[in-house]
Amino acid sequence: MIATFLLRSHEALAIAEYLKASKIAETAREWYLAAVACHRVGDFLQHPRPPMDLERAFRMYRRAIAAYEQCGLSAEARHLTYALMRLRLRRARVLHLPVRQRVELALYWATAGFGLRPLRVIGTALTLVLLYGLAYWALAGVVAVHTPAPLTLWDTIYFSGITFATVGYGDFLPAPHARLLALTEGVIGVFTMGFFVVVLANRLRR
Repeated sequence: MIATFLLRSHEALAIAEYLKASKIAETAREWYLAAVACHRVGDFLQHPRPPMDLERAFRMYRRAIAAYEQCGLSAEARHLTYALMRLRLRRARVLHLPVRQRVELALYWATAGFGLRPLRVIGTALTLVLLYGLAYWALAGVVAVHTPAPLTLWDTIYFSGITFATVGYGDFLPAPHARLLALTEGVIGVFTMGFFVVVLANRLRR
C-alpha cells in the first residue's frame, strides 16, 4: 500500500515536471521538446491506473501532434494521430461514447485507418468487388449481351469491378432481379473512389 502511494506520488511529480517542461518549451518555441513532454504526459494520463484522465490525455496528445507538425516531424505527428484515434476507439466505453459513434469509429478504422491509410481503402474496395461478384454469381444476376453461354464466377467478378468503377463497357448487363443490387454497388463505388482521394490527400498533407 505504501509502495502504491509512493508510485502514484512519483507519477504525479513526473507529470508536473513534464507539464512545466512543455510550457517552457512552447514559450521558447522549442517544438520538439514540447512535443516529447506533452506526449509523455499523455502516456501517463491515459494509463488505466491513477491518475488516469483520458480527456486531459487527449488534450496533451493533440498539443504534442501540433508541436510535432511545427518542427516538421510529420511521420511522428501522423503516428500519434493514429494512436490517439485507436485509444479513443479502445476506451469508447470508458468515455461513454454513444453506440452509433463507436460503430462509426470502428468502420473508419477498418476502411481507412482513421483517414491515414489509403491502402486500406483500396483493400476495402477490392473486398466489396469480390463480395458483390459472389452475390451476382449466386443469384445468377448477370447476363452477357453477345453470348448465351452461362457465366463463370470470374465473369461476375469482372462485371462487379466495372460496375463498382462505373465504367460499364456494355458486354454484360445486370439481370432484371439484380438491377437494384448493381445500382447500390455503383453508388458505393463512386463514394469509395471519392473517399480514397480524400484519404490520400490527407496522408500526403501530413
